[in-house]
Amino acid sequence: MFSTYPLHLEGCNLVLPIVPVSFETGETMTAVKLPKMPFRYSLVDVRTAVTKAIAATDAATVTVKVGSTTLATVTIPLSSAMATETASAATPIATAIELTDQLTVTTAKTTAGGRGFLYLTVLVLPQV
Repeated sequence: MFSTYPLHLEGCNLVLPIVPVSFETGETMTAVKLPKMPFRYSLVDVRTAVTKAIAATDAATVTVKVGSTTLATVTIPLSSAMATETASAATPIATAIELTDQLTVTTAKTTAGGRGFLYLTVLVLPQV
């Protein structure tokens, strides 16, 4: 049987497709599902980049989960200007994301205002 598992990528870090996030009125994200990946992986780095300034009233947060387990939370400081990059305080996460798992993203900000991109760097794990 032919295997489609990306053996040549095992042990490599990959940046998953960039996810736009919003803190604008009516545009916040609640448990938005990201596409499933055709390989097992663990999160290595979670960061955001601001594309529209974060309103000066309060900080914004982006939370990444698998099921009910929070893997990472990135807090973007209030008044963050365009191109501000913020990383999750978390160290590499040992949780293996399986082929059947799907990450979800939730954004939150008490007072609306701001947009950005979410970048997820993952480590490709061996096939089981």
